[in-house]
Amino acid sequence: MLKDCDKGEFELWGRLMRLLISLNCALDCMEETKRLYDEYKKELAFRLEYDCKSRHAYYELLLLSDSIFDPNVAHMTLVNMLHDLEVLVTKGETDYIPLLYKTLINLSGNSIELCQFEEAGQHAYRAIQIAEEYDCMRFTNLGAAYNNY
Repeated sequence: MLKDCDKGEFELWGRLMRLLISLNCALDCMEETKRLYDEYKKELAFRLEYDCKSRHAYYELLLLSDSIFDPNVAHMTLVNMLHDLEVLVTKGETDYIPLLYKTLINLSGNSIELCQFEEAGQHAYRAIQIAEEYDCMRFTNLGAAYNNY
């Protein structure tokens, strides 16, 4: 574990891990991708309680699950993440609204892949509602939300 490194060093290490995960995924080296994913997830989970940036990074990492894992595994990860983010947003933590939006987009795409079309539409519709409600924020992939809906 990286217990002794400061926040700056950990953030730099995290960037490297995300880069390595993306690179290995693009090269279709899935065993190494999963190993790096698990290692980074474990380190982030250790820091969740006292580091807000680690919590964001943790959820950003979970968004990659649909590129790494079986659609059923990814779907459960995203559903659990959706529930966590809904609780945080309900508590007034608006920093998590873009992550909630991205999770809904990923869930809608994942639901389509699993032939759960009604659920896909519901997630896409919720993502569109969030984008409209918080129109002062910049939301990426809005076209995907409309397409999935």
